[in-house]
Amino acid sequence: FPSHDNPKEDGLALRMYREMENTEASRMLKLANSMHHIKAWYCPTAFWPHFNNINAPRLVCVPDVVLSDYPIGFSEVGGNRFLQTFENVESTIYGAENFVVYSQHVKWNTLVSTYQKPASTIRVIHHAPNTLNQWITVSGFENLVETTTNYCRSLLSAALLKSKYYSHTDGISNTSLNFIFYASQLRPNKNVITLLRAFKNLTDSGAINHKLIITGNPEGLPAVNDYIM
Repeated sequence: FPSHDNPKEDGLALRMYREMENTEASRMLKLANSMHHIKAWYCPTAFWPHFNNINAPRLVCVPDVVLSDYPIGFSEVGGNRFLQTFENVESTIYGAENFVVYSQHVKWNTLVSTYQKPASTIRVIHHAPNTLNQWITVSGFENLVETTTNYCRSLLSAALLKSKYYSHTDGISNTSLNFIFYASQLRPNKNVITLLRAFKNLTDSGAINHKLIITGNPEGLPAVNDYIM
């Protein structure tokens, strides 16, 4: 078994995982083809080329193909692991006949232009607004706005305590502070370095007095980790 702490970067571990993945995918495919009462199938990801072997009408979702848009960045952090993922995505796209995407850009620039898929086979469904009101609104009190605000501040305080870089959040007791929140995985296509540099310039010049809160593990993207440190 791999000895280091990051098995997904170990060649042996990756090959073992791929073999298990293929075995399980074959079992799922056999099961799907036995379920004749299901008239059509939907795949929410483009990482599963086995989906194209289901003997029924199929619809696959392609959110994006960022591995082809930012090949150098992903090769530097993922190497062969991301190459295999990219090959799976392309295999899924080439073998699929009906698609749903989230934007006109992915439809025309990715599927039509890059992969020569007929425009008539691609339906664009934009993301719906996504709010957290149902999770943070407090009821049963006289002043609901103030109560909900206090509850949100307590959630912020608890979240800051979970920061990987506790030295950056230690001592922040004022949860009414102004902040910019960027929720995303830290990947090469996210351009996080530009965000960090812009934020630094704005704070150094006195244009804003905010904290920047981002999600994700900086160690997964060395350039971000080095800039923060």
